[in-house]
Amino acid sequence: MATFRSRYLLPIGLCLLTWGLCAAEPTPSKTSNEPEKREGGSDSKNSVNPNLARFFPSIPHLSARIYATSDVKNSDHDLGMGYFSMGMMFPVWRPSKDGMEGLYIGGDASLLTLDSDVKLPRTGVNLPDELYDVNFSIAYFHKLDNGWQVGGFVRAGSPSDKPFDSWEEVAARGAAFLRMPRGPNTAWLAYVGFDTISDFPYPVPGFGYEFKTPKIRGLVGLPFNSVTAEPLENLEIDFSYIPLRTVNAKVAYGPKDLLRGYAAFEWSNKRYLTVDRHDEDDRLFVYEKSVRAGIEVLKWKLVSIDAYGGYAFDREIFEGDEYDDRDRNAIRIQDGAFGGLSVRVRF
Repeated sequence: MATFRSRYLLPIGLCLLTWGLCAAEPTPSKTSNEPEKREGGSDSKNSVNPNLARFFPSIPHLSARIYATSDVKNSDHDLGMGYFSMGMMFPVWRPSKDGMEGLYIGGDASLLTLDSDVKLPRTGVNLPDELYDVNFSIAYFHKLDNGWQVGGFVRAGSPSDKPFDSWEEVAARGAAFLRMPRGPNTAWLAYVGFDTISDFPYPVPGFGYEFKTPKIRGLVGLPFNSVTAEPLENLEIDFSYIPLRTVNAKVAYGPKDLLRGYAAFEWSNKRYLTVDRHDEDDRLFVYEKSVRAGIEVLKWKLVSIDAYGGYAFDREIFEGDEYDDRDRNAIRIQDGAFGGLSVRVRF
C-alpha cells in the first residue's frame, strides 16, 4: 500500500496553491441581489451563462469522497476506495471585471485510491494502489460587437498510475464554441470538441438551442443536454446527459442563497492510461452509478459547501479499448455506502 506521503502530498500541495490563487482573484461569479439586465440575449453583465460555464475546463473546488470497503464479486478479496479532487481557474487577462470575457489558465488534479490485492482476471495484473489525473488548461472567451460570443479551451494532462511517465500516458481534450443570441431569452450554440481517450477520439461537432423562461431553462441539442426547472418556490430540478454514459439528476429544496437539502442520481465513469496496460490502446475504466442525499450551504461569501452521503451500485473496473470490452478483463464490486464533502467557488 502507498504511504501517506505519496498518497496525499500532491492533493495537499495543490490544495494550498488552488485556494491561494482563488483568494487572490476569484473567477467571476453572479451576485443574487443584483437585478438582471438583458443585453443581447445574455444574463446580467455580472453573471456567467451556465451553458458557457461548461467550457471552463477547471472549476475552483476541493472535494473528497470515501467509500466503505466492499467485497469484490466472484472473489475472496475486498476493495476500499477514496476519491479526492481539486481544481483552479483564474484570469491572466480580462478587459473588464464584468462577465467572463478574457483569458484564463488553470489546472486540476484527482486521486483515486484502490485498497485491494485483487487482480484483473484476464491479464493477472494487480490494480494500482493510486490512479492520478493531473491536467493543465487554458480557456478564452470573447464577446463580439454584434453580441455573439466565441471561445474555447484546451486541457492536457496525464490520467495514469504514473502520470507523465511517457507520451503514452498523455491525454488531451478541448472545445471551441460560438453562441448566437436570438432575443433576450434564447440563443443558438455551435461547438466542436475532442477527447483523446473517449470512445470516439476525434473532433465531434455539436449544436444546441438555449432557452430560458421564468420557471425553466436549459440547452437542448447534441451531444449534451441539460435542463433546470423551478416549478415551485425554493424547489429546483436539474437534469443533464452527455452521451453515452454520463447522467446527472438532482432535486433540491431550500432558499438558493442560504441552505438547502437535495437528493441526486449520477452515472459516471473515469478512464486511465496505466503504464502496464496490456495494449497501448487499452484504458482502465472505472464505472459506477450512485444515489446520494446531502445538504448544501450556498453562497457563503464566494463558495458553496456540500456534505452528503450515498450508495454506489453497478460498480466495475475493467481494462479494454472500449465499453463493450467490459466482460473481457473486469472486476465487479458489491454495492456500498460512501460519504463526501465538496467546497467550490460558485459562478
